[in-house]
Amino acid sequence: MFWKIVLGLGFFGVVLALALIIISVRAFYALPAGSPDEDVVFGGLLMSIILLIVSLLATLVAGIFVLRSSKKEWDAKNLK
Repeated sequence: MFWKIVLGLGFFGVVLALALIIISVRAFYALPAGSPDEDVVFGGLLMSIILLIVSLLATLVAGIFVLRSSKKEWDAKNLK
């Protein structure tokens, strides 16, 4: 059950990170050149990319564990 929750949070994190990346890129290109806010927007973009990587890793690990437990349940049902 724990890994299914982690899997759901991983999917949510991926969607959230992609939305934040889109917002950051649009804000970055909307700023005039040399604006002092460029660093803030670039930092937000980097944080969004880090969130995307962490969410993808969490989704991958949780997906492996969920598939393993589902296979064990499937095998247990079919042995009877």
